[in-house]
Amino acid sequence: VRSAALAWQLFMLRALKRKAAKAPDHLQARFRAMGSEMGLRRNVTLLVGKNEGPCAIGFLRPTVIVPQNILKAEEADAILRHELAHIDRRDDWASLFQQLVVAIFFFHPAVWMLSRRLSMEREIACDDQVLAARPNRRNYALLLTEFAGQPGGSRFTAAPAAWGRKTQLKRRIDMILNKNRNSSPRSSRRSVGMMGVGAVLAAALGIMFAPQVAVAQATTEPASPDEEIASEDVVPPRAGVGIGAPVPRAP
Repeated sequence: VRSAALAWQLFMLRALKRKAAKAPDHLQARFRAMGSEMGLRRNVTLLVGKNEGPCAIGFLRPTVIVPQNILKAEEADAILRHELAHIDRRDDWASLFQQLVVAIFFFHPAVWMLSRRLSMEREIACDDQVLAARPNRRNYALLLTEFAGQPGGSRFTAAPAAWGRKTQLKRRIDMILNKNRNSSPRSSRRSVGMMGVGAVLAAALGIMFAPQVAVAQATTEPASPDEEIASEDVVPPRAGVGIGAPVPRAP
C-alpha cells in the first residue's frame, strides 16, 4: 500500500509540472542569479502554479514551483533560496530513498520515527541556508506562517519541500528565532547525515533480529495436550523405587 501511494504521488508530481506555467522574466533572472551565487550545479526550471504552495520537484529534471501570489522581492528571494537549497542538497533523491525505506520497513517503528525526524532536519537545513543570506529571522518566521496553510506540494511526501506541515511549523520557527543555535549550513548537513545513519542502522537491526524473534516465539509455544510423547523420551524409574500413589505427609 505504501509503495502504491508513493507511485501515485510521483505521477501527480509529473502532472503538477505539466500544469504549471513559466515564471516571469524578472523572476527568472533573480532565480538564475541566486543559483549561481549558491554554486548550484544542476539545471533547475522555475515554474508558477495556480494553487500550489512552494515546492521543489526534482529527480532527472528538477523544477521549483512557486505560487502566483509572490509579489514582494524580499519574499520571493527567501522562498527561492529555500527551494534551491533542497535541489542543491539533492533532497529530492534523498526523500525518495527515504520513502522507499519506510515502505519496505513499514513494520519498524524506529524507521517511522527517524523518517519524520529526517524530514524535519532537511527543512531546518534549508532554513539555515536562507538565514545565512537573510539575517532578519523574525520576517522569515512570519513568512513561514503565511505559507503554512496553503495547499500544494505539502501533501506530497515525495517532494522534499513541505511548507504546509503544521506539526513541523512550530519547531521550525523555534529553531529560526533561536539566536544561540548554531545555524551554520555545515552543521545542519552533519545533523542530517547522522540521522540518515541512524535510520540505516535501525533498518539493519530490524532485518537481523526479526527472524530470531520469530524462531524464539515458535520454539517456546506450549505443546498440545493431545500430542503423543515418544517412548524414548520417557525416563524409566530407578531400581528399588516403586511407582504408586503419593504417601500422605504427617501433620
